[in-house]
Amino acid sequence: MDVRILIGGDICPIGRNQALFQRGEAERILNELLPEFQSAALVTANLECALIDAETPIRKRGPNRGVPFACVRGLRAMGLTVAGLAQIGSILAVALPLIL
Repeated sequence: MDVRILIGGDICPIGRNQALFQRGEAERILNELLPEFQSAALVTANLECALIDAETPIRKRGPNRGVPFACVRGLRAMGLTVAGLAQIGSILAVALPLIL
């Protein structure tokens, strides 16, 4: 039995892509890559921003990136199963479907 695992890179739904993520338009986000995501048993990528509904930036070096929690629609539509969250030198793994 074959098990397909897709490991993606950094995802940051900002700028022109933010609205696509908020509406859950995986077809427009991934284009021809969507079938690859859909056929995988596990899809993981790194979320390069916080999911927030109110801006409460922390003091840190580098940019404070935050997007509305509604962007989760796009992540789920893409089939993202596990997201890595990078925060000041530490990496946390969160199973997105479990918290949504």
